[in-house]
Amino acid sequence: MGHHARTPAPHEHADSWHHHVAAEGVPQREHLAVVNTMSLAKWFVILVVALVAVIIVISVYFTSAVTRMKAARIETNALSAEVSHEKARTAAILSTGKDPQGVSLQVPIDQAMDQVVTRYQNRKEHP
Repeated sequence: MGHHARTPAPHEHADSWHHHVAAEGVPQREHLAVVNTMSLAKWFVILVVALVAVIIVISVYFTSAVTRMKAARIETNALSAEVSHEKARTAAILSTGKDPQGVSLQVPIDQAMDQVVTRYQNRKEHP
């Protein structure tokens, strides 16, 4: 175990990148030698709040888009338009007693009563 505790000696000489010369100037101080934990915590909270806000906005938009699509597909009035057209066609047939080709289907009650009265009035009386 003792042989793992020490650093082995380098076998090669370090290259020129590791050696600094005076012409380079004063070396910079170490970056982030002291970590500002309050700043990190502040940015973490800001990022988490922004992420939650974006997720909420996307969720609301998705819900709205799905609701509009469902309304367009399910809550359409296409069937009611067909039913309304059929009701109007049926009402026209019932009011005239004829289908669109002119074939007599039935006689409305008012016309039937008038025809019966006319038939009885034109009838000759037999002794």
